[in-house]
Amino acid sequence: MKICVYAIALNEEKFVKPFIDSCRSADLILIADTGSTDSTVALAKSMGATVYSISVKPWRFDSARNAALALIPQDIDVCVSLDMDEIMTEGWRDEVERLWDSSTTRMQYRFNNGMGNIFNATKIHLRTGYTWHHLCHEMIEPDPRTTEYWAVSDQILIEHHPDRTKSRSQYLPMLRAAVSENPHSHRDRWYLAREFFYVGDWAHAIKEWNHYLTMPQATWHHERSFAFRHMGKCYMQLKDHNNALKHFRLAVDESRYIRDTWLDLAQACYELGYWQECFYASTQGLTITNREYVFTSGPEAWGWHLYDLAALAAHNLGIREEAIKYGALALEHNISDPRLLKNLEFYLK
Repeated sequence: MKICVYAIALNEEKFVKPFIDSCRSADLILIADTGSTDSTVALAKSMGATVYSISVKPWRFDSARNAALALIPQDIDVCVSLDMDEIMTEGWRDEVERLWDSSTTRMQYRFNNGMGNIFNATKIHLRTGYTWHHLCHEMIEPDPRTTEYWAVSDQILIEHHPDRTKSRSQYLPMLRAAVSENPHSHRDRWYLAREFFYVGDWAHAIKEWNHYLTMPQATWHHERSFAFRHMGKCYMQLKDHNNALKHFRLAVDESRYIRDTWLDLAQACYELGYWQECFYASTQGLTITNREYVFTSGPEAWGWHLYDLAALAAHNLGIREEAIKYGALALEHNISDPRLLKNLEFYLK
């Protein structure tokens, strides 16, 4: 088996060394440089990477990645797509070789996004039969003539070490262009709504998610519940509490078996002083013990937050034993938090 790790780059000199060091066991490390003016190219070449210069104007991520993919030699069997601020974890090649067989076309594995979230990703693929699609937030998709056979790993194979100083300013105009290019793409519409949310444009986020929710292909409950609960957060920002609660509840109806929906509902009820529903939502969330590793689900729901909300609600409802129980569990999950300690001492008194 011959494996190639490939990436696109633009002024990534501070990431070159950790990137290449993590990929040493690959048969080929290929970088398609899109116009770097720093030492990215020279440093990558000095460390043994194969570097090509490409030009994609106006910029779009799918065209750049397809250009990089086209440069990979035909004798490569398996391709691993990375960003320059991502690294392969130790033993990654052994795991790929352990699971990949002659019929495999694609691999699912765990990805650590560097912001506390771990989810399943699928950017390890056969050299042939795949192309990148979507102007922004691109994804690898099979040719219609390709029948996919998956290998599945529960190990974290790729970690993201994001540059938090990078601006997101390009994303909103790119996603507007993506929706204009393909108005029937539920994926592009969902990401456009999320970008409006990120920049604090609550009204446009609500509008675009409402549009997304009416689209025939918008069927994945994780994305739909994410849309509902973030619309709830938009309405909270707009001080429209009735619509906020409505959408948090719709998120639960859409996907009641993930903790995130219950956490957001419980948090909203806490902020509004709806103690019975806060207690119900937080304790219902805690009954869920099977974590799904999807990109729409964060780590917060698996820490101390739900226990804390249950304790606060129980206290306000006068259920002392429940406040003590959940307060102790909240502290157990975040032992260094002085507020949780003070709360538990107060419940005990």
